[in-house]
Amino acid sequence: MQMWQQYAEHGVAVQTTFGRLRAAVDQFPDQMHMGKVRYGNEDMTRYNLLQFLFTKGKKFEWESEVRIALNSPDPKGGQARNYDEYDNPHREALDHLYPRHDWVFDFKRRRLLLKDILTGIAISPWAPDDIAAEVRSDWARIGSIKLPIQHTRSSLIPSPADLAIHGGVGTLKR
Repeated sequence: MQMWQQYAEHGVAVQTTFGRLRAAVDQFPDQMHMGKVRYGNEDMTRYNLLQFLFTKGKKFEWESEVRIALNSPDPKGGQARNYDEYDNPHREALDHLYPRHDWVFDFKRRRLLLKDILTGIAISPWAPDDIAAEVRSDWARIGSIKLPIQHTRSSLIPSPADLAIHGGVGTLKR
């Protein structure tokens, strides 16, 4: 409930399993990093990119997030492009000091076959009827596969405003 409230009040989410996602990612030719996010700063002892990518503050622990990161280094440009001439670290690469080669792309595309990954679709309980109807008619079929849809509407579900007033679902312990 709090994910819907915080990030996508009228949203739609696709569902999968860690194993299905891992199997799909393992087929890529690139080095991939996949894992559950750690919450809290206890392990943040170094200036390490993977630690930054896979660590969030304790207040986000309720999200129980999994992340995937593709490692695509520039083989000719040093790997510490975020350090300035005084050895001070910066969050982003310093392109003005260490420009990338022209042949290094801004992004990489990788294909995931949705039929191999998806196990279902969830619709926010506050999504309007037109969104739910679109999902049911256009999204739930991938070829011959029909995905289950989870969409619960009930007068027992509090409104997003009520959740915000009472501190949200994230304040409840699992």
